[in-house]
Amino acid sequence: MPLALAFGNSHTGPYVRGHQLARAAGRIGCDVHGMVFHGDRYEPYILHTDRGVAFNPTVAEDILATIDRLQPDCLITACLGSDHWGYGMVSDARPFDFVVPALPQCPMSPGAELIPYDLMLRRFHIDMDWQFGIVRTLRTSCKLPILHIEAPPPVDDVDLMLKGVLPHMKERIEQLGVPTVSHRYKMWWIWTHATKRFCVEFGAHFIEGPAETRDANGFLNPRYFGDGLHGSDEYGAVMAGEVVKVMRSLGISGA
Repeated sequence: MPLALAFGNSHTGPYVRGHQLARAAGRIGCDVHGMVFHGDRYEPYILHTDRGVAFNPTVAEDILATIDRLQPDCLITACLGSDHWGYGMVSDARPFDFVVPALPQCPMSPGAELIPYDLMLRRFHIDMDWQFGIVRTLRTSCKLPILHIEAPPPVDDVDLMLKGVLPHMKERIEQLGVPTVSHRYKMWWIWTHATKRFCVEFGAHFIEGPAETRDANGFLNPRYFGDGLHGSDEYGAVMAGEVVKVMRSLGISGA
């Protein structure tokens, strides 16, 4: 049975659980091994170095060791997490917004300062660069196919999104308010767009959520809602099906 090795940020959890559900139900014929990086060995998890922000080097070391031990057929990565969620859930002290040419249906927020789209994309591309540091490291010594799963978009329902916010976020929301739903969606969209560019750079396959996981306007179907930031395990199961389609296209037999 083919094996995929999954790692990344917290989006990996719902994906791995969903993948296991789909395999148990006979919907896919591929196994998955998920990696988590908790404990003293990985502290501090994020380092601030002379070259900028980076993950603890033990993360990449352990991924490479696991690849050597398990000999997986492909790697599944996940990033793009709390950044777009944080920006999309709390208004800034200096309200701003931007126009996405590909999303004419998403208007500017009333009274917000207009920030050029290209400047926003450049800023988020810089912010994402260190998060892809692990993939950059792996690419120097590993030629396995890399499949990057898309983080789910927000739901349209503000009340549903607010159910998942943490206490410190609630305090900021009470002080500054909540951005418009269009602003929240654009935040997710531009982070996703930056992620796609990195996937092209590293030769990774970007796995988009299928139409069934979205409503008519592109927001997450509430059926697949997890906690506002993550999709549900069923969302992970649907994404596992999309991953297996790409694995088959790559000639990974048995998937």
